Amino acid sequence: MTNYRTLDLETGGKVGGLETGFGLEPWRVRHGTAHITSLAYTGPDREYQIEYPNREQLISALEALKGQEVWTWNGVFDVAWLIASIEPNKMGSIPQCILDIRWRDAMLLAKWCTNGQLADDSNFSYALVNCAATWLPDHPALAEFVKMKSNVDMDTTSDYWLRRGLLDCEFTALLAEFLWSKLPIDCYSGFIIEQRNIPTIANSWLIGIKVNKDKLALASDKLVAKAAKMSSDMGIALPVISSPKQLGNLLYNVWGLPIIAKTPTGSPSTASDTLKLLAYQTNDPRMKFITEIKETQTLISKYVKTTYEALSRTTDGFLYGAPRLFGTLTGRLTYSNKTKEEKVGIASHQLPRKDKIIREFLEPPEGKLIYELDANSQESRIMAIWSRDENMLNIFKNNMNFHSFMAARIYGREYNELQAAYIAGHPETNEQRQNGKLLNLSSNFRIGAANFAHKSFTEYDRHMSFGEAAMLLNMFKSTYPGVPEYWDRIIDFAKQNGYSYTLAGRRYKVHKWSGRDAWGTEGTVISHPIQGTAGEQFHAALAQVRESKLITTLHDASFFAVDSLEEGREIEHKMNATPYNELWNVDLPIALPYDGKIGRNFSEVK
Repeated sequence: MTNYRTLDLETGGKVGGLETGFGLEPWRVRHGTAHITSLAYTGPDREYQIEYPNREQLISALEALKGQEVWTWNGVFDVAWLIASIEPNKMGSIPQCILDIRWRDAMLLAKWCTNGQLADDSNFSYALVNCAATWLPDHPALAEFVKMKSNVDMDTTSDYWLRRGLLDCEFTALLAEFLWSKLPIDCYSGFIIEQRNIPTIANSWLIGIKVNKDKLALASDKLVAKAAKMSSDMGIALPVISSPKQLGNLLYNVWGLPIIAKTPTGSPSTASDTLKLLAYQTNDPRMKFITEIKETQTLISKYVKTTYEALSRTTDGFLYGAPRLFGTLTGRLTYSNKTKEEKVGIASHQLPRKDKIIREFLEPPEGKLIYELDANSQESRIMAIWSRDENMLNIFKNNMNFHSFMAARIYGREYNELQAAYIAGHPETNEQRQNGKLLNLSSNFRIGAANFAHKSFTEYDRHMSFGEAAMLLNMFKSTYPGVPEYWDRIIDFAKQNGYSYTLAGRRYKVHKWSGRDAWGTEGTVISHPIQGTAGEQFHAALAQVRESKLITTLHDASFFAVDSLEEGREIEHKMNATPYNELWNVDLPIALPYDGKIGRNFSEVK
């Protein structure tokens, strides 16, 4: 028995077997189709289990742990089940008995200790059984545990599941104790801040995203009709456009268009970027229709059909993406859209910015509004902090428009004059500012001229020559000389110390410095402190509003369900009062603000 308190839940569906995956979906508790089958606890004082715990037993067990540090393995999962089992209302408050516990996730601790190229290249599994085998190979119960977790000795008896729960607790405690001793001291604060958000993020899983079925049907009808009309007008069947092989034959054999790219297997490419470039190079009007039909088909398959598939599983009109703390190497929160291979959500992080027809059918729960908090110029501000570039810092200190400033540099205009024209909605100025934005957002991470020109065309529909791309990149470097100095500085640090890091201490370990790997490693080392600190900003700010109703995150924005504009502004005020200097032990030269917008769906927020 260790000094670490650990808690483990076993869960299952009330109908069907393990293959249904219902025991992996905590939102099903409120549907009455899943439940907690056992709760196991071990600590310095005692150990116990409760089979099929009821609400009162759960509350009693958690209240006994008030103020204590309690370790789990995949804490978001366990806490989501506890919330759903205690609070029956989707929009009810997170139970106080849950907020009063200092939750710790040993699985996340393992990732904090190992995050890096070695773990990525080996596809290291953070499953409890694999971590136990890796770091506790001599434990006397390991063989039994491996058999249980690999389903070799699985059965449905109570004794089996009770024993499995206690072993989960035991190995979680031992791994937490071992890994905590390995975590560098300068990682402590970042890890603890992340852990504070476990209840809020677990609750976002249970809230989900409401689908307006009428608007979904309307979007489906419009997109299907649009694709059908365009294909009919061209006299081409939709299956031909959907099939890479048939489309390639049409473009390159029937129409005789030039082959400008090939797939890894040597076939003529029909990838979206290739089609876009082909349309530009050939100026063939037919290609415009082909690319538009392809884009429409993507919206149908990726968002409309997937939404219908997810709704057929969730059955209550909501999408339930499963949150993944530390979902990327930079530590950002992500949401999975699958349970096993069954869809339960859509790829929300890939939601198209321009296609409002998709965002319009995504809503907050009934009677609520969406309050979006967008991190203002997040990566640029963080780059200013890391690079210490005086020009970049002064722009933010003086509340200037970062992209307008760069546009003024590119086009030789006075900043104040250009900004006034931009505010007035002058079309030419708006286009110039967009080009300033393109340069700013593309240049932080040492992009080359060829890639910059490609990105300009594929993502912003702006064609530029290699020479123009090189000229603009040089302009960025001369405007912000501290940025390339930062690149050199962080690369030197990583080579000497073996890792890159965020302002909260989250590390990414690197060792691949030779040959073809060198450039990629350097790029990761440069981007990790910026993108990783962006993730840390979210965690630090969310920790100030733990009782808020987070729905999801998208890019640099966080979405909350609120009753009113006033409630949203209160969340915004608290997040903008985040004491980053105290939490990260730094002295930030500029603010990291959030800007709030409100709306009835994901399209209308403003």
